[in-house]
Amino acid sequence: PSQFIEGMLTNLGSLPLARIQTMLKFAPGYDRTIEQLAEFMEAARREGLVMVKDGMWKLCREWRGGRMYAIPLYCVV
Repeated sequence: PSQFIEGMLTNLGSLPLARIQTMLKFAPGYDRTIEQLAEFMEAARREGLVMVKDGMWKLCREWRGGRMYAIPLYCVV
């Protein structure tokens, strides 16, 4: 589900875990529980791919000058 999640967070910005889970249920073959999704998202957070603040998940990237840049120092806390 990582590409689907990346697309959601790119297009919609910050999302709560429950909303990510609800949207993933529309992905073909997705059958994970919200607990499994939480584990997946936490692993992605540890890798510096996403961050969470006040229950809202977002990508650790930002647009500058038409290009996408990683901002790992902001995300790895």
